[in-house]
Amino acid sequence: MTHTMTIRGVPKRAKYYMPSGAFCGNGDLCLMVGDAKETLTFHIGKSDFWKGLPGGQTDGGIKTVGTVEMIGIKPRAMCTEMRMDEGTVAACAGKTRWEMFVAPENIAVFTVETPAANPPVGLRLCIAQGGGSEAKTEHPAGMTAAERRFEGAELRFASAVCAVLAEKDAQTRGDTRVQTFVLAVVTNHNAPDFRERALSLAAQADAEALRQAHDTWWRDFWARSRVTLSDEVLEQQWYADQYALACCCGDPEFPPGLYGNFIHSDDVPWHGDYHLNYNYQAPFYGVFAANRPALSDGYESPLLDFMPEGERNAREFLGCRGIYYPVGIGPKGLNTSSAPSLEHNELFHGQKSDAAYGAVILILRWNATRDAAYAARVYPYVRAAAQFFEDYMDFEDGRYQIKNDAIHEVPLYWEGFQYGCEDDFTTDTNNLLTLGLLRMLFPAAAEMADALGVDAQSAENWRAIVEKLSPFPTFRYKGKEVFRYTERGRDWNRGNTLCIQHIFPAGAIHLGSDAHLLEVARNTYTVEDRSLDDNGANSYLPAGARIGMDERTLTRALHRHIRRFRLPNGLFDHAGGGLEHNTMTMTTVNEMLLQSVGGVIRLFPVWRSDASFETLRADGAFLVSARQSGGTVEDVRVFSEKGSLLRMVNPFAAALVTRGDGSQQEVRGEICVLTQAGETLTVEKKA
Repeated sequence: MTHTMTIRGVPKRAKYYMPSGAFCGNGDLCLMVGDAKETLTFHIGKSDFWKGLPGGQTDGGIKTVGTVEMIGIKPRAMCTEMRMDEGTVAACAGKTRWEMFVAPENIAVFTVETPAANPPVGLRLCIAQGGGSEAKTEHPAGMTAAERRFEGAELRFASAVCAVLAEKDAQTRGDTRVQTFVLAVVTNHNAPDFRERALSLAAQADAEALRQAHDTWWRDFWARSRVTLSDEVLEQQWYADQYALACCCGDPEFPPGLYGNFIHSDDVPWHGDYHLNYNYQAPFYGVFAANRPALSDGYESPLLDFMPEGERNAREFLGCRGIYYPVGIGPKGLNTSSAPSLEHNELFHGQKSDAAYGAVILILRWNATRDAAYAARVYPYVRAAAQFFEDYMDFEDGRYQIKNDAIHEVPLYWEGFQYGCEDDFTTDTNNLLTLGLLRMLFPAAAEMADALGVDAQSAENWRAIVEKLSPFPTFRYKGKEVFRYTERGRDWNRGNTLCIQHIFPAGAIHLGSDAHLLEVARNTYTVEDRSLDDNGANSYLPAGARIGMDERTLTRALHRHIRRFRLPNGLFDHAGGGLEHNTMTMTTVNEMLLQSVGGVIRLFPVWRSDASFETLRADGAFLVSARQSGGTVEDVRVFSEKGSLLRMVNPFAAALVTRGDGSQQEVRGEICVLTQAGETLTVEKKA
């Protein structure tokens, strides 16, 4: 794999917030080339450096650490390469070259080569200041050590960071001078003695050993899976999506919020928090099918930490068990939604579904891995989300109904808002999204309970509830039967993609669904094109694959989105949030190559061109590899991690299935095999 993004000259300032310069990171620490025109600048982002000030209208949220300036190189003359296969950024300007990478130990290494006759290059560390922080810079033992702190009784938690910059080596090799610098960045969340730890890391740093550890990490990361497409643009973006996540998903207590750790100022929209009505979830939609579930490590941490407040909300505001979450939360139980509002001075926006939506990624990981240890960690949250709706729903006329649950955000925080006005959709009943989420939530809660050997009666009740949920409402729009946003209340909205999120990510409709339901889904999908939607393209395009939209429709939409919104570094710049669209291509391509929703594996369900993939992950903890050439499927291999029941749409009229023990059987129709844990099956056309 050789996938490189090239950026010439000074990166252009993005329209909204995401950085446009090359970047590299280790999941916690990220370095980004800035858009300064006269001085080469690198922004320092750290996943866990937050100002833990509660409230939706405060200046709390994730904050920048500062910058490193490289003195002696003009950005205008640079040609920068972001080498995603190596996890490095390199650049040249005439005879001057530099390279940087971020090692697993939270140490960035800079190597600079210049003509020996030129003055040496210098690096300058500038710590960010202001915003109620305390900052200082010192110079111990020839190094630069800079600290920034957010402390005080008004904070949910204190954050402090120390960055230490040191020049490690300078050599002359013929006509070339080679300088090596290191930047160690440590917070109080990494170590109580964070300053001493940063100083020690910088002083003892061995650039060669750090490079070896860095190279090993990236080699192992990319070995997890791969795809090869006839469409080079989409193939490159498939890798770029995962590269971005690898740079910001690495701290199990501080997962990436709206803008990850791509932070180049303190002024981050919406605090850079965890918005639970899709934004927080969207970057993780495709990581399981891509066989990189570790990228979601820590996703559950803020959800679990907020449970005491969520339980109090449910109990005191609605008289229910379980959890009731506002739209935005932060790490370590931080509430970023407290604000003047008609709903208990919290930003619930009339929605009851945020906690259930938060469970989506937990369920996707459980379905894909069948990891009992993971289930034990997240089950308390999943159970609480299910218990809330057990209590909240009404059972009327033989079915469960969900009342006063807005599908779109209702502006209850607007001054002068009155219940019953034309924008009041707080009385929405049986909205599509919640109906879809509950069809995902209750069965998963029951399966986890079974796997853990707990709550047998609850599991039985949850399964019974699913059978009596209200059906998805429909109506006629533009001459077609389509899904109505709610049974009573809002009928339609021409923005966002809430008309299809019960399809994806909730998974309530797929290629194995009832034919009429699929027809309505396709009508809803095609009656208006939402592929360029600022908020919902990340669900709209994968949903198209789920319901069998053709390859050309989906790939053209992906290309349009890339042309309009992609920055030179592979990130996307949207008004509706930052990181949420940065796995749209990966997720859509995954769904085009391999689907397993509904418990049945489908190979190349909507991809007709030549392509291959290795070890993509399917539900049931299967790793699947296959190739398609000239419209013919070949080289099908399935590795079973857990010994689950394998069900697969037969890619041939007659298939020969070879088991791990060498036994073979001819299969016509659906392939159905109870596998053994650790065995590999091959499927080939019967001669």
